[in-house]
Amino acid sequence: MKPIMKHCLLAFLLLMLFAGSVSAQHRIGQLCRIKGQEATMIRGFGIVAGLNGTGDNPREFGPLARGMIQQLQNSGFPMVGLKPSSPQDRGGPDPMRELGTSKNLAFVEVMVTIPAMGARSGDMLDVTVASVNKASSLEFGVLMISTLMDPVPQNPGQAKTLGRAWGKITLDNDKAKNVGTIKAGADGGCRLTSDYIHPFVKENCITLVLDEKYAGSAWAAAIAQLINTDNVSDGYEIAKATSPQNVVVKLPNAYLGDPVKFIGLLEGLEIQPDAYGLEILPRIVIHERSGVIGGMENVNIAPVFLSHQNISIEVQNPPAAPPQRWIPMDVDGAMADPPVVAPKLRALCDTLNAVKVPPKDMIAVIKNLHNLGAIQAQVVYK
Repeated sequence: MKPIMKHCLLAFLLLMLFAGSVSAQHRIGQLCRIKGQEATMIRGFGIVAGLNGTGDNPREFGPLARGMIQQLQNSGFPMVGLKPSSPQDRGGPDPMRELGTSKNLAFVEVMVTIPAMGARSGDMLDVTVASVNKASSLEFGVLMISTLMDPVPQNPGQAKTLGRAWGKITLDNDKAKNVGTIKAGADGGCRLTSDYIHPFVKENCITLVLDEKYAGSAWAAAIAQLINTDNVSDGYEIAKATSPQNVVVKLPNAYLGDPVKFIGLLEGLEIQPDAYGLEILPRIVIHERSGVIGGMENVNIAPVFLSHQNISIEVQNPPAAPPQRWIPMDVDGAMADPPVVAPKLRALCDTLNAVKVPPKDMIAVIKNLHNLGAIQAQVVYK
């Protein structure tokens, strides 16, 4: 394949047969989540050992660790195996000084995300570790056993231990070596020591939270109307749209003792957007770091011209079809308009791939097309 010319004109025409639009149905569970079922972070602090001269400065490590450990212990966050030196201990050895005699240690924050659906005692989860001082790299480091606590304890003196984390750290990004992860497995991770169940029923009501791409008064009202007219409501108006993104649903008496079953019924309800005058735009997801682009097949592009660096792109509608003897007629006997076949983003991506356009340039092209309003879709960047 020859190198891309300085001004490579990419004009493509869609040659696929037109497919009539079909109004798809969507389940409420695909459009909403249940309030209370959100991912939650638990955190703590710990020591990373085994660093190859890239840890905290020994002169700063001891005082920093002592101060933070004392503050954490006063708030009910214990540090396993580590104690700050007290005034009575000043005549003896300082454990922090003994730990921090070389740059092979680093004081870190330890973070673990509890999934939106909760987790049970004994589950293993991935861990994120970040330096809180001046360690230049956590590469080759091993996190000593660290205690993770409830993120917002009602009583700081009674913070509940939710898990313990340990293990070998791996770096996800060579440009950010002071942040690493520990994948859950035999070599480490976070083992939960308590159940973490997300509460989702409040005053016998649950709240449906619309996904951002569907949030709006029309969508919220349509979902409330669907619930109130379905059999799950027993003929009562149990749902009310309280905002463009929230629908509050009162539990029917028959489900007060089994809210999970009722939620399952709600999430299975199907809504037909056309019946409520609603529209769902196709979605494109772009992972900028990895250069991966994913999207639905029905993403259209309006006619547009774009020049990016050494790439020129012209998107055109297909030329008019030649005259034909058979003329389509509509039900009233008038001539029917021929179907309009819009160019697809997939065809553009295939064309750019064919001439070996780098992923970063392809992403830049899609961004510019979206900014111009030429892409009829919702673009999400990861």
